[in-house]
Amino acid sequence: MALGWSVGARLLRWLISTGITVAVFYALAGRWDLPWLWATAVVASLVTLPLTLTIDPDLARERRRPGPGAVDRVTRVIMTAAAGTQVVIACLDVGRFHWSDRIPRALHIVGLVLLAGGFGLVTWSAAVNRFFSSVVRIQSERGHAIVTTGPYRYLRHPGYLGMLLGYPVIALAIGSWWALIPGALCVLIVLRRTMLEDAYLLEHLPGYREYAAAVPSRLIPGVW
Repeated sequence: MALGWSVGARLLRWLISTGITVAVFYALAGRWDLPWLWATAVVASLVTLPLTLTIDPDLARERRRPGPGAVDRVTRVIMTAAAGTQVVIACLDVGRFHWSDRIPRALHIVGLVLLAGGFGLVTWSAAVNRFFSSVVRIQSERGHAIVTTGPYRYLRHPGYLGMLLGYPVIALAIGSWWALIPGALCVLIVLRRTMLEDAYLLEHLPGYREYAAAVPSRLIPGVW
C-alpha cells in the first residue's frame, strides 16, 4: 500500500508539473496550432517521468534544498533563468511575434532528438548517482562516495553532458532562432560548472584523483 501511494504521489506530481508546463506554454504562445511547440512539451514531460518515478527521496530533497558547504549555489539560479528565458522567447516568437520562427523541419527534429537524448542521459546519471546534487559540495552527512556505475564508467560528468545536449536545443525544437542566445548561455554555464566541480572534487573528495586517472574524460570521451 505504501509503495502504491508513493508511486501514485509521484505520478500526481508529474501530472501537475506537466499541466503547469502546458499552461505556461499556452499563456506565452496563445495558440494550440503549434505542433513543434507541443511536441517539445510532450518530449520534455515524458523524459522526466522515469526520474520522477525512481529518484531517491533523499536525493530529491538534496536537489531542492541542498545541505551546507556548497561553493557554487548561484549556478543553478543562473541556469534556471537562462533556460526559462529561452522558453519564454521561443514561445513568444512562434506564437505571437514571429521574430525568427523560420526553422527548417530537419532542425526541429534534431532539436527534439537531442532534447530527449540529453535529458535522458541526465535521468540515467541521476538514477545511478544518489549524490547528484544541484550544487557543488561534499555531502558528508549523506556518505558521499564516488560513483562508477552506469555512464560514470565512461565519463566523470555524464549529467552535464546531457544538459549540454538538451538545454541549448530547446530553441530549435520549438522553432526560434532568437532563443538560441540564452541557449548558448546555458552551454557556457554548464562548461563552467563542469570545470569548477571537477577541480573541487579532485581537491576534496577522497579517491576522486584515482577515479579521474581511470576515467580521464570529463564530458566527451577521448576529447575532454
